[in-house]
Amino acid sequence: MICVGVCGRGSERVAAQICGKYSDAGIEAERYSGSESDAEFGLFVAKMEKAGKKVVISETSVKNDRRKFDLLLVISAENGKTAQLKNIRKNGCVIINADDCGALVIPPGTAVVTCGVNSSAAVTFSGIGENRDGRESVQCCIQKEIRTVSGRKIEPQEFSINIVGKYPLSEVLAIIALAIAGDIEETVTSDALV
Repeated sequence: MICVGVCGRGSERVAAQICGKYSDAGIEAERYSGSESDAEFGLFVAKMEKAGKKVVISETSVKNDRRKFDLLLVISAENGKTAQLKNIRKNGCVIINADDCGALVIPPGTAVVTCGVNSSAAVTFSGIGENRDGRESVQCCIQKEIRTVSGRKIEPQEFSINIVGKYPLSEVLAIIALAIAGDIEETVTSDALV
C-alpha cells in the first residue's frame, strides 16, 4: 500500500483531486478525513489495507513525525523557517512547490521532485493556452529525470494538459508532479486534469 501525504495551503482540495486521479487510473484509493489522531489514522490505514485498497491519501503537516508517507507533497510551508521532514518513509519521495516553501531538511535517500514556475523546478510549464468555454490548456515540462515510486525513470519531456475551472497554477503543477512520481501520469494527460 502507498501512503500519500499532502500538506500546505489548499491541501484538502489537492488531496481530493489526487484521490480522484488514482481512481481514474483504476487504482483503489481512499482519502483519510478523520481526526488528527495518529492512532485513528493507523487504524484507518490497516482497515484500508485489509479491504484491498492500494493507496491512502491524507492531509498532514510538515511537523507531524509520527505518520510516515511514501509520497509527501509539500504545497507550501512556512517561509523563513526551517522544517525538518520526518514524515517520509525511507526511500520515499517528497514533491516540493519550489515557489512557496521555506527551507526543508530532507532525510538522506529521499527522492526530491520540485514543481512550480521557478525555472529550476523539475516540473514546470512553458505556456498557457487561451481559456475557451472554461477550459484552459497548459503546456507542461519535465526538465529533470523523475524516479517514480515503482522505480521507473521518467525522462525530460513536454506534454499538454487541459484544466477545467479556475485553480492556482501551483496546485496544478503539484498534482501533475505527484501523478508522475506516483505512477499515474496518464491521468493528467488524458481528458481534463481538474
